[in-house]
Amino acid sequence: MAMHRLSRHLVYGRHGMICSNSPLAASVGIQVLNDGGNAFDAALAVAAVETVVIVPMCGLGGDS
Repeated sequence: MAMHRLSRHLVYGRHGMICSNSPLAASVGIQVLNDGGNAFDAALAVAAVETVVIVPMCGLGGDS
């Protein structure tokens, strides 16, 4: 069985970075940083959005 690797572009940032499986969650995290929030604020915002938009990946047992 052939394994296909998902490729993503490598991106460098000078002022911050957000990683998420959801583009919507990542954009919320970026907005929090742009509005003056810190990394913890952005992480909480991303986690909150991920809980809504990628339900199977979040919660007890996540992705099981």
